[in-house]
Amino acid sequence: MEDALSPTREQLRHDTYEPPRIDQQTSRRAWRKVTVFENLHNRGEIEYFQLRAAEKLEMHWHGAQGACVAFSEDSGAAGEDSEYPRTWHAQKLSQAQDQLRPREWLALQDIIMGASLEDVGRKWRAVGRREIARAQALVLVSEGLDVLGRYWGLATKEKGRSV
Repeated sequence: MEDALSPTREQLRHDTYEPPRIDQQTSRRAWRKVTVFENLHNRGEIEYFQLRAAEKLEMHWHGAQGACVAFSEDSGAAGEDSEYPRTWHAQKLSQAQDQLRPREWLALQDIIMGASLEDVGRKWRAVGRREIARAQALVLVSEGLDVLGRYWGLATKEKGRSV
């Protein structure tokens, strides 16, 4: 029964799920999917403020699609007293899009929709090697998240310089 509920071996090999943990209330294994942005941060390819910017972008993305994201710590006007949370998230998403170059926006959009870094890199440059396509996409994604992190005030001063 547990095998049917757990991720496949291929998914486990590609670091798309956290290792199983036993919950204190139940003796059931809980699997949590790790996002592309979390994987990039865990590998040291993006900074923490960029990860926070990606999480905020995803929150606004899903909120604009109509999903309830009110339990987020940054729900703002989309909380209980807002009459139109979907509209509020769509406005925040539009403001974020205005800050980015078109390629950065489309790359982040593709990642949120489930594309891999290699797919995004090949979309913008016709390359045969997987590593080059991934590096191409990583530049677009990290630059876009850097801009959003600064725009949303998530970047902090580190080591005497502003990030």
